Amino acid sequence: MQRLTAIYIGSFGVFVSVRLLYSPINDFATWQTWMNQPLVRIGWTIFIFSLLYHGWVGLRSVFMDYAKPLWVRFLVGTVSTLAFLGMSIWTILIIFKIT
Repeated sequence: MQRLTAIYIGSFGVFVSVRLLYSPINDFATWQTWMNQPLVRIGWTIFIFSLLYHGWVGLRSVFMDYAKPLWVRFLVGTVSTLAFLGMSIWTILIIFKIT
């Protein structure tokens, strides 16, 4: 999954860069129009969740390698998991405009 998310993150980053290079977004109304397209919204959703998952797995690996006492590893792992869960919920609220 780590490699799969890395491939998606990289390819989506290239897609967005090329899209903005050839068709720049100059105002908020244009940005909203672009972001309200279903495929763009799905692409951004997958991108953000891929980024969060990729980051969580990477940090978890670092904690498992370098945090030697079990209680430190558990504490840091729990805090980071809760932080990534909070960011995931925040992403859902933003992308799907839930207020």
